[in-house]
Amino acid sequence: MKILLETMAGQGTNLGSSLEELQRILNGVENAERMGICLDTAHVFQSGYNLIGYQRYDDFMNLFDNIIGIDKISVIHLNDSRGIELQWSHNNLISNNTASFNRYIGYYLGYSDNNILIDNVALKNSVSGIHIIDSENNKLLRNVVFCNFNDGINMWQSSYNLFTENIISFNFDMGVYIDKQWGSGINNIFYNNTFEGNRINVVDRDANDIWNNSVIGNYWGDYTGYDLDNDSIGDEPYFFLGGIDFLPIFKEDEIVEIIDKVDPIITIIIPIINETVGRDAPSFNIYVNEKNLDLMWYTVDGGTNNVTFTENGTIDKFLWESLWDTLTNGDFIKLRFYANDTSGNLGWAEVSVIKFEILPALSGFSNTKQKQKEGDKNVDSEVDSFTIGFIIVVSVSGLISALSFIRKCLKKIASKFDGI
Repeated sequence: MKILLETMAGQGTNLGSSLEELQRILNGVENAERMGICLDTAHVFQSGYNLIGYQRYDDFMNLFDNIIGIDKISVIHLNDSRGIELQWSHNNLISNNTASFNRYIGYYLGYSDNNILIDNVALKNSVSGIHIIDSENNKLLRNVVFCNFNDGINMWQSSYNLFTENIISFNFDMGVYIDKQWGSGINNIFYNNTFEGNRINVVDRDANDIWNNSVIGNYWGDYTGYDLDNDSIGDEPYFFLGGIDFLPIFKEDEIVEIIDKVDPIITIIIPIINETVGRDAPSFNIYVNEKNLDLMWYTVDGGTNNVTFTENGTIDKFLWESLWDTLTNGDFIKLRFYANDTSGNLGWAEVSVIKFEILPALSGFSNTKQKQKEGDKNVDSEVDSFTIGFIIVVSVSGLISALSFIRKCLKKIASKFDGI
């Protein structure tokens, strides 16, 4: 058994955030051969080692090998909870990145000031696209925050941050959520941003932020006001919980186009991989992670036949049985499921199952003559075309009973033959 030391992020009084600290710990252990390292990529990045790009990754691994030894790595934790994370990190430029499908957050700014995030994409992250906590004087410019599964931007107790020319659209819950759970922020300014298709565009519980400059506010997809003087600014303010945009952008009969370039994500729940299946068409249950879902279909024969569906159910009976009859026992059958969205992106997932057919287990004993004695009387008996087949399905708990049953059957057969 090995005990692994995990690389730490460097917060508080924790040890193990530098390779030198880990080496000192290993040197202090009597049986160091029973120790190893769990390399957590998120913690390594947060503690100051840059792993972005092949060359930087190679440089880090060479450094690790020189200080600790590459043979000490027993586990690598490819941590995808946050795409790009800054903590207590200031004066950085974060540009032209895409953070998508992270289990938690796309971009995280914690206790970090005077950073610029420009021309980035935060797409389909599980909690929020951008999360900001206790940070000041950051600038977020021309970012696309799109289709995240909770909030587009989530911010706590942060002040004096600037948000402009961002597209914050089609997030499943809120476009921007500003909380004051652990304290309020003030004077964050938002102008010339696009809010379109979010369940709720903004909730500002601080109620201390600014939602337009002196010239222009933001575009709101659900704005219902008018622009009678044709100056492209709505005549009435846009109201939301905790704030007011006094100069909302007015675009009559204009649709803000958001380009979705991410494929639908399909998770197959049943059947499970390498499950044995019979001639009866199996059921299927899949989950498609896509807000703008268009069509779903599947194939069991490599695309020769495709069957569309709108809900989980059972594989087409005729198609399944036709394929089944061409296969031999133990052959693999590949089920592939597809889904596309309204932007034309295509996602797919597949699972292989195994054909399993219960066959007769024993046959034989035909055209055999046997003689039996009953006292002084000889009786000829003929066992003609004697065929025995067993189809036995047993559970572990029923195995003993099944073996006993087989033994009795074999004894009964043997009693019919001389010399057996």
